[in-house]
Amino acid sequence: MNRLADAIRHTNGATLMVGIYPDARRVDLPDRPAAQGLQWVTRIGRAGITEAGLPHDGFLPLRRFIRWVNDED
Repeated sequence: MNRLADAIRHTNGATLMVGIYPDARRVDLPDRPAAQGLQWVTRIGRAGITEAGLPHDGFLPLRRFIRWVNDED
């Protein structure tokens, strides 16, 4: 495989994360990773760094701990 697009073609929804280097190459594939089912595209070295509340495994796990209540007049 000589092109990044060729490698992305071999991913699917079971591929949780892909690190791309250099980071500037991510702009070459704006929609392709999502269309293939990838859940997270990041730069190398950033894979373990995340913010609380972001999606994980394709869904928002913290939503399970929230119950929305409407208080209307």
